[in-house]
Amino acid sequence: MRFKKHLEFEYGFKNIEIIALANILFLLLLFFICVFNFVAEPGIRTVLGQVISGKSLMRGNIEISIVDNNITVNGRKLNEEELNGMLKFAASHKQTVLIKTAQGVSLERVIGIMNKCRNFGVRQVNIVTQK
Repeated sequence: MRFKKHLEFEYGFKNIEIIALANILFLLLLFFICVFNFVAEPGIRTVLGQVISGKSLMRGNIEISIVDNNITVNGRKLNEEELNGMLKFAASHKQTVLIKTAQGVSLERVIGIMNKCRNFGVRQVNIVTQK
């Protein structure tokens, strides 16, 4: 038997199997595509639309309008503290709160006002759309 006396190390990409590398990259690509398809998106997609038919609600209720993140109660622009006072008044007099929103208003804002109504003890909260 003959042995080599002087051994040299090989550096670089001289003996990489290109087919095996392509298979591994393809499998990684498939793995990440599958993983990202099964990730649940947080949040709820909703679109506030218009009502075609419905009954008019009684007058004398508190109407909260939300347009461009501005809150108006019965036509008067209020800040958060005044809104809280108005909701306490509505709860003590057992009035219904009507929430009117425009289509571009975020759902978080509407849900926040509904939660405030519940916290202050308002029993009836309605979301109103225009005919």
